[in-house]
Amino acid sequence: MKSERVIDQKPHDIQESVLIDGTLARFETVYAAAGSAKAIFAVPYETLVEITGGSVADLAKE
Repeated sequence: MKSERVIDQKPHDIQESVLIDGTLARFETVYAAAGSAKAIFAVPYETLVEITGGSVADLAKE
């Protein structure tokens, strides 16, 4: 399916939270998955935070 044919399938009245692990900030580029092991893409960390509207949080367990 071409990207221009993909539509948003979630109900619009559901609020979702995106949390991004702050320890990932030490990497210039991170790799994000998009639904399957074959759908992985490189993205600058700051861009990931920006485009997802995510909240940076302390999620890593030491």
